[in-house]
Amino acid sequence: MNMPVLDASAFGGRKVIDVDTHLTEPYDLWTKHAPARLKDRVPQVKVIGGRRTWVIDGDKIINEGANPASVLSKDGTIWLGLDILKHQIEDVHPASYSVPERLELMDACGITAQILYSNLLGFGGQHAVKVGDQLRLASVQIYNDAMAEIQAESGDRIFPMALLPWWDVKLSVTEIERTRKLGLRGITFQENWRLVRGLDYYMRTTFEITAPGLGSQNAVCGGGRYDGLVELLGGPATTKGIGFAIGTDRLILSLQEAGEGAVPSGYDVYLAWFGAAAQTAAIGLARRLRDAGFIVELPAAEMKFGKSLGLADRLKARYAVIMGDDELAAGIVTVKRLADGSQQKLAEPELFSYLRSAQKA
Repeated sequence: MNMPVLDASAFGGRKVIDVDTHLTEPYDLWTKHAPARLKDRVPQVKVIGGRRTWVIDGDKIINEGANPASVLSKDGTIWLGLDILKHQIEDVHPASYSVPERLELMDACGITAQILYSNLLGFGGQHAVKVGDQLRLASVQIYNDAMAEIQAESGDRIFPMALLPWWDVKLSVTEIERTRKLGLRGITFQENWRLVRGLDYYMRTTFEITAPGLGSQNAVCGGGRYDGLVELLGGPATTKGIGFAIGTDRLILSLQEAGEGAVPSGYDVYLAWFGAAAQTAAIGLARRLRDAGFIVELPAAEMKFGKSLGLADRLKARYAVIMGDDELAAGIVTVKRLADGSQQKLAEPELFSYLRSAQKA
């Protein structure tokens, strides 16, 4: 195997508990345990468009690609980053989904016990919300029943966390009591709708943008409003805040998955501005040009005239739109066609008509 292998002696006789490990749900986890009336409706894998896909209630997609939640291949190689999205369940180490193999691997690595978390229905079972109350409750309960079997089969060395019907407090209390009788020791659940990725300062508005085709790791962008953050960092309490983060790797993967064509080479317009007043005007013009569908490059810092136009040429811009004090005073811009150096002065409406005509030519 390519992975490091240890025995318990490496830890000086101490018991080691892995507190964050996950299960790659076998394809028959729900169908094997479901009553006949629900077998066609509980989570299961179907081939849609030539691709394995987890669905619920027959056709509601909850995981495109059916990629395993494991970084360990069956030959012991550890996949890095998002390489897991390239593989299927038959490619992963059996310990990802089989109790005997997991116990064997735990022994080889000196691990005494593991805390096991869910994947497919979401960390807190939130994907079950795509269906009605009865089916979502059945899906949660069937999962918990299967987890109780895993814990028993492991001899109380693997401790799966139960899911809860978090949309209903009374049902959640009932399920906690039921899973306790089954022997399960912990739960995962949606405690607070204002929590995003575990950050407790979000308020009022939170959001997440997901992309199809990335399996369970499909969140591309997420963020929200956090009015108290500036005050927490020593700033004035009256300053409100909103922020977000974008995962570059996942964004690129989502574009590739969507089959987006190559970005057109070069820019339609390079905005060369000179002076603080011209910068403000250039920012507004750039926005209006982009809204009209033109690809625009606006330099963030002022440059000398020759250096600015040299950059426009290196970026393969078709036109340089020049804005300085003289142009602002006259209410015009200077437009230079970089292919032949010809230039003319135009008011903004004329500029838009000129650029549209040039696109069609």
